[in-house]
Parts: sequence; C-alpha cells; structure tokens
Amino acid sequence: MDPASAGCRIPATFRRSAAEALSTLKTYHTVTNWRTFATWLTGRDITALSAVTAEVLTDHSVYLARTRRVARMTAVNHLVALTRLAAYAPVLPEDLRIQAPAWDLEGLDHYLPAASATGENVTEPIDAATIGPLLVWAVRFVEEFSGDVLAARAEEQRLRDIASRQAAMPATRRCPPRGDARHAGTAARSAGLPGRPGIGRAAGADAHPPA
Repeated sequence: MDPASAGCRIPATFRRSAAEALSTLKTYHTVTNWRTFATWLTGRDITALSAVTAEVLTDHSVYLARTRRVARMTAVNHLVALTRLAAYAPVLPEDLRIQAPAWDLEGLDHYLPAASATGENVTEPIDAATIGPLLVWAVRFVEEFSGDVLAARAEEQRLRDIASRQAAMPATRRCPPRGDARHAGTAARSAGLPGRPGIGRAAGADAHPPA
C-alpha cells in the first residue's frame, strides 16, 4: 500500500529532518519517547502501529499536556519523536506504519501545553492576609535579635582567627596544654608533683612504685 493512501504522507521538511543522522543521545531519547507512546497505546488496547490514526496521535498530545502535564519542551520532544516515526513509513512494513500527525501540517503550538511567561515568575502570589503577618514578624525578628546575631558572628570569626593562627604556628611555639605547663613549672622548682600520701611517706604522682 502506498504511504500516502494510508494517511502517511509527510511534508518534505519533516522527511528531510527524519533522514538526518541522530546522535547517540538523541536516538536514546527518541526511542524512550516511542516506548512511552507504546505503553500509552497498550492502555488503550491498541496493539498495532497500523491502527494509529491522526486522531489517536492528537489524543496522545492531549494526554501529555493534561494528564501527565509535562513541560512544554518535553512535549515537543515527544511529538517530534512521533513525527519521526511517521516519516519512516515509506521504508517500513505496512503493519508498522502510523499516520501523519495533525501537527505536521498545522504546527506544534496547538498541541502543546501553554507557554509560561519568559523570565517571569508564574507562581501564584501569596495572599496579602498571609504575607502581612509574616512580614511583621520578620521585621520584629531583625529589630530584636540582629545585635545578638551580629555579635555571635563576630565571636565565631574571632575564634576561627585564633584557630587559624595556632594551626599556622610551628609546633615548638604553640601554647602547651595547661597540664604540661604546670608540670614544667613544678619540675623547675624541683618539687614533686601533687599526689596522694603513701604509707609513712609522701608519694608524688611521678613516683614509681617499688619493684
């Protein structure tokens, strides 16, 4: 059967596009979109590509936009993958041909989700009754606690500076631990270190027990 008589006639522009070599990544995405389409067809009890009409393809575009609610560019990729599949009709067996989608002649725009305003935040604004109290409390927090926050930040920075200077200092010049300093002072005075009394004599902490 001639592809044109089966509703598979594709404009020359799309035939040239489909004939172009695809990169590995684009091939992967195209096949993934075909798999999504095949899964959707199975859910509608359509088990042969030859049963895919232009109306079925239009229904799929509605499914993408309204049910799955995919992003506009994601929908473009899905629909272009189907255009590519339709463009292969002349070289495919008759039972693997799908009809040309309507967007090939009418353009994609009518079959895509609505475009968002470029560069604009399209999120619905917070109601004034909600944002008002939040703003009041935010200002109050700044007025009452900003001094404490800044003081804590300054103290943190001071401690970090001390730690950095200590880390950069040669090991021999670093401040010894408090216990080492006390031990050094006691040794300089030739005095025993503090310790518990022994039986009949004073036993320093640095004294070794008899063997």
